[in-house]
Amino acid sequence: MAMLHSRAYWRRRGRASAPIESEAEARRAGTTSKKALFTHICIPVDGTEASFEAAFKVVTLAAAMRAKVYVFHVLQPLSAVTYVAELIQFMDATYQDMAVDRARKYLDRVCALARDAGVECQSGYAFDQRPYCAIAGAIAREGCDLVVMGTHSWEGWARHVRGSETVKLIQCVDVPVLAMH
Repeated sequence: MAMLHSRAYWRRRGRASAPIESEAEARRAGTTSKKALFTHICIPVDGTEASFEAAFKVVTLAAAMRAKVYVFHVLQPLSAVTYVAELIQFMDATYQDMAVDRARKYLDRVCALARDAGVECQSGYAFDQRPYCAIAGAIAREGCDLVVMGTHSWEGWARHVRGSETVKLIQCVDVPVLAMH
């Protein structure tokens, strides 16, 4: 318990006032004793079980921290091939509709988890050849202060050939990235 001393006593010790020891005292003083470390968490999902397991853990963490989540999915655009341009133009609309439906299923699955946990959740998707760039753009646009990604844990040549979107993302964002295996 803080001793009752004058303001001059506390100023001599480098404080403007007596130390606040309880949350009730903090509310009366107009300050908060606890500040959440992260308030807006981005959860990129790619439809794999690793990303959904990470999302489940992040939603639990967000509920404990009273943080909101932003769930994001990156869709690969249909590649253009010049010698079958007419076919691709017809297929492009069909592909985009199917891809958006699939993305909405992924996003709705995670948002349902968040709603059940009482966590505020928003979601979005984008078409991009480079998923890490789309994720970085979403992080900046939404103001996220933490990214949590599920990783595939590829080993050997698979890691070198496929690359790691998590590693690429870490190199181009200025917020912490938590990779979950």
